[in-house]
Amino acid sequence: MQKKSPKFETIQSYPLVIICLHWLTVCLVILAYITSAHPIQDHWMGQTHVIAGTAVLIIFCLRLLMIFYYRHQLPASDQLSALQQKAFKMMKFLLYVFLCLVPILGWLALSSVVSNFMIFNISVPLLHLADRHFWPDIHQICANLFISLVGLHATAALIHHFVLRDQVLKSMWLRKK
Repeated sequence: MQKKSPKFETIQSYPLVIICLHWLTVCLVILAYITSAHPIQDHWMGQTHVIAGTAVLIIFCLRLLMIFYYRHQLPASDQLSALQQKAFKMMKFLLYVFLCLVPILGWLALSSVVSNFMIFNISVPLLHLADRHFWPDIHQICANLFISLVGLHATAALIHHFVLRDQVLKSMWLRKK
């Protein structure tokens, strides 16, 4: 059995609210992804997809506020190697960009292909984007890039847990009191 790396033993956990927002975001992204096949043609899938995407954007904004509020309680990444720190910062930046960008592109895509979209008998505010049928393609390309980044992020977390045997994954895991 491999010994755990001692330099990672002191990594503390993220604040509980940030952990909960992280995993809620994961669930919403998965829901948006599995309902993304034909959101305009399939009424219920389309509604679910739009609700999940909207919720991702709202949770993202709330998450940014919580990160700012708890900024002094976030685990330090200074125990990671310089390469790991750069990869962590780049991945975090890209994930945050796509968490914001993909839902906005989804709204533009929806606005470009329908004139009216209802959720729970409430009309979704749409932009008037006549003849802008490239938005759905841009939304899909960015969503696929985002899902690829999520896969890399999850793979890195699993490598930290099972190969490096450090506390990186556990810092974002719900813990018992």
